[in-house]
Amino acid sequence: MILQDFQTIILEIISPGLQHRLFLIKSLFLIISFGLGGFIFYILRKTDWLKYQFGQDLIEFRSFKASESLEFIKKWETAKKRLKKAWEPELKLAIIESDQLLDDSLKKMGYEGESLGERLDQLSIDILPNLQEVWEAHRTRNNIVHDPDYRLTFNKAHQVMDAFGQAFRYLEIL
Repeated sequence: MILQDFQTIILEIISPGLQHRLFLIKSLFLIISFGLGGFIFYILRKTDWLKYQFGQDLIEFRSFKASESLEFIKKWETAKKRLKKAWEPELKLAIIESDQLLDDSLKKMGYEGESLGERLDQLSIDILPNLQEVWEAHRTRNNIVHDPDYRLTFNKAHQVMDAFGQAFRYLEIL
């Protein structure tokens, strides 16, 4: 009895009459599925989710460097390019950006403190051999930020940027 009922239900489901009536509904659901699939693909392309999920791994694999390192290098190169313009506001901005890069790097390395000065106090010459030059570079950055009349020469800007670059190499960031 149960087996007969089950066979009857199966025969009704696969019957050409029911399949013909359901064809329109199947087609509608197929169109909706493709539409939603396309919408999901569109959203994934417009957001950075795929890039962060898969792209960063590929970039790190190809370059043998962490994506944070590549991002740091890009910011450092941008700051160095500002020196080529030899325009005082660009020189000042390059120093401010480089100082911020050093501050962010020391934070990521685990140095505590409210400011870059407090983090530099925790360093020694054993860790950062050009610590005095970095302090001078940081003082130059503070003069730029706190004194609107501070004049920065082209040579001083290069000297400060060289100090930052050397510090990044000593800290093995570059």
